[in-house]
Amino acid sequence: MRGFSLPGVRRPLATAGTAAAATAFVIGFSLLARDQPLIAVAIPFVLLFAVGCIRWPAAAVTGLIAISGTYGSLTAFGILPAGPMVDLILSALLAGTILSQLLGVRDRPWWIWPGVAILVLYVAITFLEIATAANLGLGIKSFSYQAWYMLLVPLLALAGWSLPTYMRIYRSLLAVAVFVAGYAVFRKLAGPAASEQALGLRSAGVFNTVGGDLKLLGSFPNRHELAFWVTTAAPFAFAVMLIDPRKSWKMPAAFTMAGCVAAAYATDVRAALPALIAGGGAVIVLNQIAGRGKVLAQTVASLAIAATVGAVLFTVIVGPDSSRYGAILNPSGDVSYQSHLTKWTAAIQDLHGHPFGLGLGTAGRLAEQGAGPFITEGTYAIDSSYLKIAYEQGFPVLVLFAIAIIALLVELMRRSVRARSPGVRALAIGASGALMAAIPMWVTGQYMESLDTLFLWISIGAAIGAISAERAQAMREGPAQQPSAPPVPEPLPADQRA
Repeated sequence: MRGFSLPGVRRPLATAGTAAAATAFVIGFSLLARDQPLIAVAIPFVLLFAVGCIRWPAAAVTGLIAISGTYGSLTAFGILPAGPMVDLILSALLAGTILSQLLGVRDRPWWIWPGVAILVLYVAITFLEIATAANLGLGIKSFSYQAWYMLLVPLLALAGWSLPTYMRIYRSLLAVAVFVAGYAVFRKLAGPAASEQALGLRSAGVFNTVGGDLKLLGSFPNRHELAFWVTTAAPFAFAVMLIDPRKSWKMPAAFTMAGCVAAAYATDVRAALPALIAGGGAVIVLNQIAGRGKVLAQTVASLAIAATVGAVLFTVIVGPDSSRYGAILNPSGDVSYQSHLTKWTAAIQDLHGHPFGLGLGTAGRLAEQGAGPFITEGTYAIDSSYLKIAYEQGFPVLVLFAIAIIALLVELMRRSVRARSPGVRALAIGASGALMAAIPMWVTGQYMESLDTLFLWISIGAAIGAISAERAQAMREGPAQQPSAPPVPEPLPADQRA
């Protein structure tokens, strides 16, 4: 699957696309303002922030990454309303990018990857399905939880920023991951702050405990969101450690990888273990392919290091509870797995006669909070991101989403090994590992509805954007000039030969 370029029709397509996006943006906010008038007040702030996002896009994205990794602590300590701030920055980035396209700032063709196009189609369908909710407010909230953050992928991929901008985002991803991993390790040793513990018990209650013990929350409101964030960040840090040539980055990346693995174990979310293996394995394989056989020693060493670190941390942190992880290979007798199966079976049976689902808001966080007018199987937590999509939107839309994710993963893997710059290659391979880790995590948890997904979507979008920026830079530079051959002297006329 190849991305396609639209140089000939770039201007009319950009104008039509940005006009449609602007119209949808205005309509969406207008409808929401009817139920929540504060949104109307926020629109001028969005436009004001958009000007700043045009000037400093990397700083805006860095803010999103930082909030996504610390929003539990920000909420617990009353520092910042994380959700509204993320919505404001994301809206401003979207508006700023649209303005940039309308003003003709873009200096390259539109290289649109199939996976990005299909993901945009999924988001568009989800937006249109707002009308399927029991009421408009419920539908808009469900869209904002389910698909709003996914817009970061096409936003960053098609923004057309310079390669240094994407490299600044790459550095921010690692810097925030270092902090999140370090804070998680600190809280594992020192215990949670009183306000963080209160938030964890209030927001998730018994779901944050195993055997009566409160598990690690880190800088998140519940252990499952921490597990998802660090599970996607660990392969990214692993890729930086292996590929980035700067020695000053390797030690922080190694600490981040180990800290993320330790935090994942401390949450006692068992799905994190196979996800870490999948993500780390993808990074090792892609690095070996990118090295074209020249990094075999590094591959063997990285395998040994990853296995040793993982085994030691597992023994130290999980310890006597390691028997619970046997259910990963033999789940038939596990109580938690049987509970998942019961929920999944009931949800699938509830879909009989509803090929396009039961409507937005009938599953997930909103349904569990009782925001909808009806009690459904989704009210009691389906415990699967994939099945949640099917329950609300039907299996055809789930298939569309799955195709988008697979297409993104395949194309990202294919292009990551061909990247010329080590920084771009590390970013792209790290994003591939993060997505590979997320795919199995989505099977047993509803991880698409909170800020813990932002690291994943930003790393994917930034990787695609960086690959496109590198390609555009290579086209501007042109082929390397080859030294010209010395001129061949012309033969002398016959009357001058002597």
